[in-house]
Amino acid sequence: HNETLTVSTNHSTSATVELSFTVTAAPTYTITANPTSKNFGSLAVGYSAPAAQTVTITNTGNSSVTLTQPSSTNYTIGALSTTTLAAGGTATFTVAPKAGLAVGAHNETLTVSTNHSTSATVALSFAVTAVPTYTITANPTSKNFGSLTVGYSAPAAQTVTITNTGNSSVTLTQLSSTNYTIGTLSTTALAANGTATFTVTPKTDLAVGNYNETLTVSTDHSTSATVALSFAVTA
Repeated sequence: HNETLTVSTNHSTSATVELSFTVTAAPTYTITANPTSKNFGSLAVGYSAPAAQTVTITNTGNSSVTLTQPSSTNYTIGALSTTTLAAGGTATFTVAPKAGLAVGAHNETLTVSTNHSTSATVALSFAVTAVPTYTITANPTSKNFGSLTVGYSAPAAQTVTITNTGNSSVTLTQLSSTNYTIGTLSTTALAANGTATFTVTPKTDLAVGNYNETLTVSTDHSTSATVALSFAVTA
């Protein structure tokens, strides 16, 4: 706002004064983060730290601000590329989960602050899972069908239950036998703690002799459970 002020006399003379005044906007000190969230997924215990990701801080206010270096317990935070930001200026830093974190979810809100009590946040998430296990067990672990004489009728089929005792899903392989009739597995895909059943009984018309056999139920992860089968045919 510029203006010339004139003071005149009754003798056609005058004096002037140049006046000036500037009105400025109220100072603002806002900052934003981009992105506002970072999800590093999940990894099993013993993982290598995921690649560091970059976060950009922008001064969206109309006045300079000074940033405070952020810190974290569970994440490695890189140094700010600059701490003094003019209006419209940007600064960057990197972030990555630390190695060696315990099993569990590691969710955290990272705060970048200014010297004017303003801030921007980034929601960080990362999970550590247990090492996958693929064990299964059979119940019972043995079946004794006794003994019968030649010409016998097949004994009643007995049920075996397979339980996934690991912490990860497995796929079972349908099993077979030369001397025993094996029923179809009730399911082949087992989640952790899931169960599947099948039936087993000696075949008919077996010759005189002992039919001891170890029945093996296998998974797609090279693990297995066994059932000891026994049956005798007498003269």
